[in-house]
Amino acid sequence: MLRLITSGGSKVDFVDIDPFVSESKYAFLRDMFEIAIKTYSKFDRATCFVRDGNHVHFVAAVGYEADELNQFHFLAECFEWGHQEPELVEYTEYQDIFESKKEEISFLRKYGQLKQSIRFNVKISDSEYAGMSFDLVESNANTFTYDDAKWFKPFQNMIANYYEFNILRRETNHFRQEVVYSLVRTLELYDTYTGSHSENVAKLCVRFARYLNLNENQVETLFWSGIVHDIGKIGLPKDVLNKPGKLTEEEMKLIRLHPTFGSDILAQSHVLTEIASIVRHHHEWWNGSGYPAGLKEEQIPYLSRILHICDAVDAMSNNRVYRSKMTLDEIIIQLKEKSGIQFDPTLSLKMIEYLIEHNL
Repeated sequence: MLRLITSGGSKVDFVDIDPFVSESKYAFLRDMFEIAIKTYSKFDRATCFVRDGNHVHFVAAVGYEADELNQFHFLAECFEWGHQEPELVEYTEYQDIFESKKEEISFLRKYGQLKQSIRFNVKISDSEYAGMSFDLVESNANTFTYDDAKWFKPFQNMIANYYEFNILRRETNHFRQEVVYSLVRTLELYDTYTGSHSENVAKLCVRFARYLNLNENQVETLFWSGIVHDIGKIGLPKDVLNKPGKLTEEEMKLIRLHPTFGSDILAQSHVLTEIASIVRHHHEWWNGSGYPAGLKEEQIPYLSRILHICDAVDAMSNNRVYRSKMTLDEIIIQLKEKSGIQFDPTLSLKMIEYLIEHNL
């Protein structure tokens, strides 16, 4: 075994794939599978697999034993390969998918019939393909919907973009852009109220950072932090996230988890770790009453403080289900009243100056 981890109580079984595949080449695929099972929990079993000549090789699994799956000879010709849309499959047909009828009977005796599956695949290179499957068993009363299948489309794009751009241009800005924007598209499918909020926050971060005379590395870091600052919401219950009315205290506790979820997701990519801490602390308050760590004043990372005030200004500038958007004068009043409480006093003053100067 390569490693065993736990995710939400589910054991993720990673098999030793040498010498079949390169460890580094498929590490990202396994990482994305790990993220998928953490952020999408509506399944009983899941697999991550690659095409190995005439057969399918399972790289990771939840609810199955990956090594045991590889003892069965799944015929690659019976799988869909290419880059089709994520597919909702009703009652998987196992006839002719194995090399022998004996294997089919043995597999069904061990694992039973699947009720539904969501499957997608990606192109790794000109001749290589990989895929993932998220399954419900017959005894589960829940069902997948086509909206569930749509959730995986940006995720599929993110993996495909990685392999398309990363093979020749590892860790370029273009690669980072493809990964991050795909994450944001995933969130926008999940959160009906996100809209263009992430992009708006990112743009305001850039403009405000330059107004503060930050260096371009800081400006770029703030841009990406703004783009993904709410990505942790994909770890929250959808009914809570999209609730139109006032949230209960228990629901608010769940909402306050999203900076931690977001940071954990970002930290799994070595390309995005530099912004993970900024995202984690973008809801800390100057007086220490924020979350998740209750940091106060200078304990809060400086770029997190900037992200926090830009996030708040954009929120105040737009309509929400519980209030209409505020005028410039109303936003300024809020910045003054919450200076030294929610916001860094110096940044509050600078933001007011910036808004007035640019008549925003």
